[in-house]
Amino acid sequence: MERPVSPLSRALTMVAAAAALAVPAVWASPAAAASRPKNVPKNSIEVTVKKVVDANAIDVVTAKGRTVRIGLLEAESPVRGQCWNEEALKRLKELLPDGKRAYLRTVKPLPFDDGRYLVYVWSRSGDFVNRDLVAKGYAQASPFGRKYAYTESILRAQSKAQDTRLGIWSEACGEAAQRPLVVDLHVPQDSASVRQGGGTLVMPEIRGTDRPRSPERYIRGANPFEPAQPQPGAPAASATQPSGSGVDPRFRTCAEAIRYGYGDYRRGIDPEYDWYRDADGDGVACER
Repeated sequence: MERPVSPLSRALTMVAAAAALAVPAVWASPAAAASRPKNVPKNSIEVTVKKVVDANAIDVVTAKGRTVRIGLLEAESPVRGQCWNEEALKRLKELLPDGKRAYLRTVKPLPFDDGRYLVYVWSRSGDFVNRDLVAKGYAQASPFGRKYAYTESILRAQSKAQDTRLGIWSEACGEAAQRPLVVDLHVPQDSASVRQGGGTLVMPEIRGTDRPRSPERYIRGANPFEPAQPQPGAPAASATQPSGSGVDPRFRTCAEAIRYGYGDYRRGIDPEYDWYRDADGDGVACER
């Protein structure tokens, strides 16, 4: 004769079964499984690559499911029909495969040029895409009217690419690699500190790249990208407070930067680390 099961035993059995089912769900959580590469800035914005449209445009999907077209801030590759365009497009697709994650950092005000929001981009493996293309000769440095956190880093990368005749600077591109752009309104005045062979670094031009660009074109409305999640206890951004999801505008002190939602800058990864004092010398400045 089968013994009756008490209500207490039945309840304990149900709890145990529910717990057993819950364990795999924790391990399957996307947030737990997907770790951000260490080279990617902490306050970057995660998106999904939808499609590399051409060598200068990428469609990405934001956390809200919106498709946004972006371009690489301070890096411009040859357009279709120009020398090294196909190579640049191939490299961009290698760095940003369709359907994979990418990470963005925006600047303020957000540049908008030729139908694209111009941003800094990191690949799923942590490659800084803007600098990678410039450093390997797939793109030329193209500052956008003011100096940002990575401007000099990208200019220096181009200087080395020119010295070693990589990509667009190689003999394969003929006169395009030899012709310097003497006057360029996009070059910040304070970039003269970047030197090449004892002289001021000149911004070169790829032959045929004559489409007009206005450094005054910035997005006036809401930023289309999902802002980074604020840290617990951090004040909410307001109209008078910059959001921590963009590039640090360079505050006077770490305390001020932290108050506005910025911080945790790591030596050798975040350029903002050099702007502030690392009080305890642990390689992280403006710790929150």
